[in-house]
Amino acid sequence: MEPLTLQWSDAWLLAPELVVSVFTVVLAVLDLLLPKRTNRDLIGWLTLAGLVTAGVFVVLHIIMLQGATPTGSSPQVYNLLGGSYRVDDFGNLLKLVFLAASAFIVLSSLGTIRDKDMAIKGEFYYLILPAVLGAMVMASSGDLLTLFVGLELLSITTYILVGARKRDRLSSEAAFKYVITGGVASAFVLYGMSFLYGVTGSTQLVQIVKGVEPAMEPLTELLYISFFLMIAGFAVKLALAPFHAWAADVYQGAPTPVTAFLAVVAKGAAFAMLYRVFMNSAFFTFGEDGTMHKDIFLALAVLAAAAMIIGTVGALRQKNVKRLLALSGVANAGILLIPLTLDITNVHTSLFSEFIYYLIAYAFMNVGAFSVLTMLTRDSDNHSLAASPGCITGLRGPQAQ
Repeated sequence: MEPLTLQWSDAWLLAPELVVSVFTVVLAVLDLLLPKRTNRDLIGWLTLAGLVTAGVFVVLHIIMLQGATPTGSSPQVYNLLGGSYRVDDFGNLLKLVFLAASAFIVLSSLGTIRDKDMAIKGEFYYLILPAVLGAMVMASSGDLLTLFVGLELLSITTYILVGARKRDRLSSEAAFKYVITGGVASAFVLYGMSFLYGVTGSTQLVQIVKGVEPAMEPLTELLYISFFLMIAGFAVKLALAPFHAWAADVYQGAPTPVTAFLAVVAKGAAFAMLYRVFMNSAFFTFGEDGTMHKDIFLALAVLAAAAMIIGTVGALRQKNVKRLLALSGVANAGILLIPLTLDITNVHTSLFSEFIYYLIAYAFMNVGAFSVLTMLTRDSDNHSLAASPGCITGLRGPQAQ
C-alpha cells in the first residue's frame, strides 16, 4: 500500500498543482499591493505565465510516463497518499486541455474586460487559477473525497466569478441560480457517494471496484440508489437535458470570459469526475446477468440522446449568442457522454480516446467562439444575433457612423 504522507520526492509529481497554488497566492497578494491606477492586465499576464508553466510540467509528466512504460505493457501510474491521487495519462491529458483552454481564455480577455465587468479586474485573473486547480484535482483523483474536494474548489470559485458584475441584474440572477443548482447537484453527488461508501466500506475507487461485486446480491437496491443519485447530480453539473434549464440564464448573465470557462473547463472537469467514478465502479459491475450495468448505462445513454436532441432544437430558437452557445453546450455534453455508454468489444477497445479527441475539438471551438464574442462586444452589451453592425465594434468604419 502507498504511504499516506507526502514526501519531498512527491513534489515533482505534484509540480503542476503546486505551481498553480503558488501563483494564486502570489497574485492575490500582488493585486492588493499594486496601486489602484495600475493596469491590472499585468496580473493577467502573470496568470498566463502560471498556466503555461504548469502546462510545461504536465508535458514533462507525460514524457516521463511514456519513458517509464515498457513496450506492450500497461501504462505507468504513480499513486500518492495511498492511491488517493493518481498521476496517469488520463489525468495528464485532461490537465493539459484545462490549462490550455484557461490560457486562451485569459489571453483573449486581456484588454477586453471592462471596469463594469469586474470591480477589480485583477480578481478575475487570479480567481481563474484555483478553479483550474480544482479541475486538475478532479482529473487526477483516485478517491471519492479527493474528487469532491476538487469539485467544491472549482464550484465555489466559479460561483464568485459568475456574480462578478455586482451591479448587473442578470449577473446577480445568474450567480443566484448557479449557486442553488450547483449546491443541489453537489448534494446529490455527495449523497450518492455516501451510499457507495456505506456499501463498499471504502472511498478509494480501486477498493470500491472490489467491494461492489460482493455487495450485488444483498444490497442491490442501495447500489441502484447510489449510482442514480450520482447520475442526477452529474446531469445537473453537466447541464444534460432535462436538467439544463439553468445553463442559458447563467451563461447569459456571467461575464463572457467566465462563460467560456464554464463551458469548457468546468464541464470538462465534471466529465473527468464522471469517468473516474463510473469507469472504476459501475462499468465493471455486472452481477449474474449484468442487469445493473445495463440499467446504469442505459440511463446515461438516454441522457446523452435527450441532451443532443433538446440542446440542438432549443438552440434554433435562441436570439442571444450566449444563450445559443449554452444550448450548444448541452448538445455537445450529450456527445461527450456517448463514449461512456459504449461497451468494450474486440473492435471498440477504448472509451477514453474518443472522449479526449472530441473534448479537445469542443474546447477549441468554444474558446474561439467566446473569444470572438468578447472582442466584438467589447464596447457593447448587445449579444443579440440581430444586432446591427453599429453595435459591433470594428464592423463599421468611421465613414459609416
